[in-house]
Amino acid sequence: MSLIKGVNSSYDLQEMQQVFLTVGIKLTAEELFHLLEYQYRICQKLNWVETDNKKFKKIVLPFLHSGFIHTGNYMIVLKSIIYIYYTIRKKFDYHTTDDTISNFMCQEFIRYSGMNLESLSERTIRIIAKEGGQYRVEQSIPIYR
Repeated sequence: MSLIKGVNSSYDLQEMQQVFLTVGIKLTAEELFHLLEYQYRICQKLNWVETDNKKFKKIVLPFLHSGFIHTGNYMIVLKSIIYIYYTIRKKFDYHTTDDTISNFMCQEFIRYSGMNLESLSERTIRIIAKEGGQYRVEQSIPIYR
């Protein structure tokens, strides 16, 4: 039974539970569903289509091992990380890789000891732009009359 698109088997649930257990967090199926549903809703809100069904794991894994996510804050912090990731992803074109975004986000997260999430997006965008990241050019569809 699928929890949500992208999590197709109990193996995925067990795998994610194992990942979370490595940092002392006992993740329930309901919590995983909630986080994946949140990811889906953020993508919808930003008019973004996520095609990589393993992206959730790729986004959260570096942060789980940062030392600043624990049982008291993991749901709110991970939701913030997911939102910030997609906000940044939408700003930069394909020359900026997903790993680049995740790495810079995580470096800034650790640099500020997991605090100051409010400015994580802005700080990461500045770094990526300074490193040569190219902003996405929104193309409008011409209207013929």
